[in-house]
Amino acid sequence: MPKPCHRGLTTCLSQQQESYYSTLLDARQEALKLLKEGAVIKDVFNHVQSFVQEKSSTLGEAYVKTMGFAVSFCYGFMSF
Repeated sequence: MPKPCHRGLTTCLSQQQESYYSTLLDARQEALKLLKEGAVIKDVFNHVQSFVQEKSSTLGEAYVKTMGFAVSFCYGFMSF
């Protein structure tokens, strides 16, 4: 099975890293399913965070507290 590429370079990921990568791709799909017109971003964030925590407690603990950085939206850092 070919290894995932990052910036055009083939990397050799450990099985644990591949598992994390797969979990994060699944979490992305969960978020995209919920991001519809009228969606409350806090609810989407909480759902995705729970999804990640359920799949991997290690990733759940390290899950970021921001969503939507591409559109300049931060949730979880109230000092902004």
